[in-house]
Amino acid sequence: MRKLGIGLIALAVTIGGLAIGQTREASASTILQFYTVLHNSSHNDISNPIPAGISVHDYAFIMVSGAPPLAPSTVTFQRFATADCTGTAVSTEIVPLTLEGPGSAHAESSSFVTTAGSFSYLATFNGDGSYPALTAACESFGSPGDQGCTPGYWKVLQHWDSWSAPWSPGGPLSAMFSGVLNAPYATWVVTFPGGATVLMGNATQVQGLQFQGGSTVPGKAEILLRAGVAAVLNADSPGVSFPWTSAQVQAAVNAALASQDETTIINLANELDEDNNAVGGCPLN
Repeated sequence: MRKLGIGLIALAVTIGGLAIGQTREASASTILQFYTVLHNSSHNDISNPIPAGISVHDYAFIMVSGAPPLAPSTVTFQRFATADCTGTAVSTEIVPLTLEGPGSAHAESSSFVTTAGSFSYLATFNGDGSYPALTAACESFGSPGDQGCTPGYWKVLQHWDSWSAPWSPGGPLSAMFSGVLNAPYATWVVTFPGGATVLMGNATQVQGLQFQGGSTVPGKAEILLRAGVAAVLNADSPGVSFPWTSAQVQAAVNAALASQDETTIINLANELDEDNNAVGGCPLN
């Protein structure tokens, strides 16, 4: 692995059993190095993670033994919307090599602006008649984006110390979402695995994280409330970069409950669930 400055790592291939940086006697038609590294718009090396909104491109470098010299050739760059170069490439381009001398050359992909998520590049030297085609290691990068912790995280006893005031596991769910005090929710009997029950209007906040859901309007509300409690806890946690404020979550959930519309309730539940499972993950202990 070739290191380029503090914290900057170029992804390389190991050739003939030797890692990049090791030495040996070169023979004819030997590729000594082929690696890629991520560049910003100033053509400087940048390290992972990459903030969203940054223009980046891939840089590939090849060095050969010099006997014979490199002939004009190309590099194929593939960009993926995954972290491990799997799936279908979202971009594929063939770029001519720029010769730097008889034994080295480079090529650069076109640029794109990063968004929150995971990405990767795969670069292939396409050979030149004297030197064979060769693919570098998959180069993974991305932006952590928003963060979120799931209901499964917040309901576990050892994570209760991550709850922020004014919320508490034993506090009333109605203090978080007043809509549960209205019909048809207040007297809806919530059933937990094992057979225990509670009226939705009397449930605690940690019980809200354990709601199972169902096919009726109150059953759909269970799904929404499970996601909603986690979303409020994420929003009020100083350690989580969450895209909602707690006030926004509370207002949206109460409005959806008041609508008594299954589609409205489930659509909001799905939106909050996606944010609770944000690409940045849960940063808490």
